[in-house]
Amino acid sequence: MVSKSRIFLQVEKLVLSSLNVDYFAVCFIAVCCVGWANAQPTFLGRPAYASSSTQANQPEKINLVIYNQGMLNQVNIQLDYVIGDGSEYPSRRELLSTAVAAIDQYPDQNQYWEVLNRSTTQALIQKYPNIQYLSLSLEVSPRPTIPYTCTSTVTRWRNGSVQENWSFIATDIPWRSEAIDIQIGYRYQESTNYPDFLDIRDRLIAYVSSLDDSNLSVEQLEIALAYRLRQDYIDNFAELTVGISN
Repeated sequence: MVSKSRIFLQVEKLVLSSLNVDYFAVCFIAVCCVGWANAQPTFLGRPAYASSSTQANQPEKINLVIYNQGMLNQVNIQLDYVIGDGSEYPSRRELLSTAVAAIDQYPDQNQYWEVLNRSTTQALIQKYPNIQYLSLSLEVSPRPTIPYTCTSTVTRWRNGSVQENWSFIATDIPWRSEAIDIQIGYRYQESTNYPDFLDIRDRLIAYVSSLDDSNLSVEQLEIALAYRLRQDYIDNFAELTVGISN
């Protein structure tokens, strides 16, 4: 029986095994079948690190539909990596395919994106011992029940160091006589629990409301909000930034 949690990825694999069709071409077909008009895969090539000219036109970013947390999610997957000097380069396409397979095989259908990303990057760095550094971003597009763009980025080094970042954009927050968009980005402390970003969003709205009658400029509001959130989550975040647009 095909698992519901990764149904589109399972379909792609089935086609691959029987017809030997290019994996990322099948990703495009599967996404279109779901009916997401703006979900076609996006391949953004750029020159690779070091001296490998063969990497210049490889895909850097793909777009998939992934079932997680009880809903379908449109997810942009972006990968950066550095190979050790003198090592043979695995193609970016191969690495992205391995990342997608790791996401496909993850057993928990209701997991935080941070945990899913951490597991995927661990699988990559274990499989490719010549990778010295890699950074994987999962950008989740707004969903009906969570109308915000959210991004999990996990960066690993061969020496075992790990850095985890999360960002989201809270839109249409009332402030004075207008609505503002607030982008929050933070780097987690090592071995911390992941606070629910919707709780952070609620605190953010409450703080903005409490400052509605102040004479703060936008820049001063950014500083005030960042300070309050850092105090609230001092045990969770190593760094935190706030940006406001209107």
